[in-house]
Amino acid sequence: MNIALSTVPTVWQEVRRNKILCEHDIALSSSSGCDLIVFPEMTLTGFGKESLENERIAGSYHFFLTLALIHHIHILFGWVRYEEGRYYNSATLCSDKGIELFTYDKIHPFSYAHEDEYITGGKYLCDAEVGGVSISPAICYDLRFPELYRAVSKHSDAVITIASWPDSREDHFASLLKARAIENQMFSVGVNRGGVDDEGNSYRGTPYVFAPDGSAVEGECLHSNLHRFPLDEKTVSRVRSTFPALGDRKDSLYQKWYKK
Repeated sequence: MNIALSTVPTVWQEVRRNKILCEHDIALSSSSGCDLIVFPEMTLTGFGKESLENERIAGSYHFFLTLALIHHIHILFGWVRYEEGRYYNSATLCSDKGIELFTYDKIHPFSYAHEDEYITGGKYLCDAEVGGVSISPAICYDLRFPELYRAVSKHSDAVITIASWPDSREDHFASLLKARAIENQMFSVGVNRGGVDDEGNSYRGTPYVFAPDGSAVEGECLHSNLHRFPLDEKTVSRVRSTFPALGDRKDSLYQKWYKK
């Protein structure tokens, strides 16, 4: 399965401009033989409370589902979802036929930046298969909580973390992504935005793919903010059978520790 990672330099709350950037990357990824393209957190608006209102203008859900159908490619994108009086920081995967496969709500709102004051945390994990690879999503701050990744590793070949992770903590982003790959023996993919936000925070926009043994997967640059990577689901089973560490988990014991 070929996956395209778009580290689009999101222009703060400039929905029309961001749509142009995303549609360009979708078309190029499709024509380059990619099965899936992944975008960063809150793709069309940028991360922040202002996105609650601007998402109504963006219409991310229908925008991306329509482009998936037009360009015959799976798309994983970030947006702000509203339901029954609550807002969720979400990631939706749609098929190459424009059909929703899952919508994941960020479980850990970023309290350091007061995201928890306007975003409701999710409670459920998701997974779906694309090109023979079972994938699960995570969003930004989720990366600091290994329990989530441990749980999805039981049924997924890859976890994809979409993010708005500032350059000042880029080393954390790369290190944690690699750690999640090693400890769970699965692909760990990170898609962070590029550019600068309204507060002057810069974003490196580096895409990461770590194999189940922790080695970096080499990608191909399609343009400065778009890279293509191969994911082979057989790699997961090979690594896990060669070094069967996951079989030594003691989940029942760990649960007792948590109860204390």
